[in-house]
Amino acid sequence: MLALTGIVGELWGEIDDARLRSFVDAVARDKGRHPLVRAYAVQLLARVDEQAGDLAAARARLVGEGWLLSWQIVGPFENASRAGEDAVYDPERTPFSADASMFGKLAGEPLVWRPWDYDGLPRSGYVALDDLLRPSEQAIGYATCWVHADADVDAADRTPIGTAHDRLADRLGQRQLVH
Repeated sequence: MLALTGIVGELWGEIDDARLRSFVDAVARDKGRHPLVRAYAVQLLARVDEQAGDLAAARARLVGEGWLLSWQIVGPFENASRAGEDAVYDPERTPFSADASMFGKLAGEPLVWRPWDYDGLPRSGYVALDDLLRPSEQAIGYATCWVHADADVDAADRTPIGTAHDRLADRLGQRQLVH
């Protein structure tokens, strides 16, 4: 099923839209499916809503699935020859402050945390720092958000495997992250 769901985005426009949407919606609602499969199906449906111009429906789907759609971002910081992956820049050294000013990749140009909201650049819940940082080449950026839960809950980390994922695992005290 996951393999089929994985190619669905490429099938839109190739086969009947109503049949394809019905198939993906059934996967999204099927409580017998793995939660990550259902979440991916919801993301596909949100993508279809976005392509149809219905951002409100896409947002509602993503919020209902628990996607984090409001962030603060800062950058770019230097990453020439991937050296920034081992560097510890101000966003990791100092507690978050919305009015903090720091220096990054461009000499003499201070950086501040900027809000990013889904409505400003919808990407099915994906925060694409390369779209948000200038320059984006050989650069590192940071994104932060806050999550409040009244009790322990299962959650899935969707950061790409690599440095960001590893740093998140470190910050959470090496808890197992589901990717």
